[in-house]
Amino acid sequence: MFKKIFVGTVVFFLIWGFKQVKGQQCMQDANKVDVVIKPRIVFNPKHASFQYNYTLYSKPDSIQNVQSFDVEVPNFPALPYKIGGWDFSFVTPSVGGGRHSMAPANDAAWAADRESDDIFPGETRKGLFLKSLGLPGIVRSWSQGDVPFPPSVPDVNPALTAKCPDQGYSPQMNEIQKTVGSDLFPVNITNLQLVERLIHLKEQAFQLGWITNKGVANSLDKKLEEVKKKIKEGHLQTAGNILRSFVLDLEAQHQKEEPENEEGQKQEQEKEEEQSHKHVTDNAYYLLKPNAEFILLKLKEQEEQNQKEGEK
Repeated sequence: MFKKIFVGTVVFFLIWGFKQVKGQQCMQDANKVDVVIKPRIVFNPKHASFQYNYTLYSKPDSIQNVQSFDVEVPNFPALPYKIGGWDFSFVTPSVGGGRHSMAPANDAAWAADRESDDIFPGETRKGLFLKSLGLPGIVRSWSQGDVPFPPSVPDVNPALTAKCPDQGYSPQMNEIQKTVGSDLFPVNITNLQLVERLIHLKEQAFQLGWITNKGVANSLDKKLEEVKKKIKEGHLQTAGNILRSFVLDLEAQHQKEEPENEEGQKQEQEKEEEQSHKHVTDNAYYLLKPNAEFILLKLKEQEEQNQKEGEK
């Protein structure tokens, strides 16, 4: 009798365990990463285009390797570039696959070709960049941890897998962060509207903590309001001079942050103390400065056009 009970118990747990394994076909959450995104945006006045550069640092407390990184590109195509060991694509919510993450937006995506190319905890990956005519804006990004795909086998318990989240769009599949990326393509937008947009971006940067001092934010705002006033009055050269002063203020307040190195060491103490009185982070700096440089180019073009029309 005891033998029958023992055998029955073993069989029960074997069947129960098998069903649990077969029923748990959901992919693991891929957000067990702690990633620092360092953007660097360069404006090319010759082509009125922008190069968006990203450095990713996976903090030592990340549980998973980082295997892909996506940046939202809302309104128009951009050109991402491949780097060593990482492939790229331009994807939409309905297109994905392989080791690429699937973000719920149009986005430029980079993904490691092999697990050995992942960003391991404590490591840095540089060289993710794309070119675009779009102005810098505040966009979403997705950093996805490396997890094994579930086995492709028939499921003996569909009721369990029916509860799986949508693995392409589920927020817990990635670590979602705001960063600076390619946003608005300036079609039929006036210089005054561009300045108003810059004022709005500055306010958003302050709300996100990218500008860390209210007095600095107010000082930048006053200059932009003065730029608006001079454009309305038709004093484009004066508006440009004030906007250049705005850029100089950004540079003076810029916290020149560096990602932690591959050993996860902090910046040198002396450098931290030197930067402690500055209140414009990398995100704010590379959001606001390139936009201001683009407006300066457009003001110059309008001045030249006005001069030609005045000579006729």
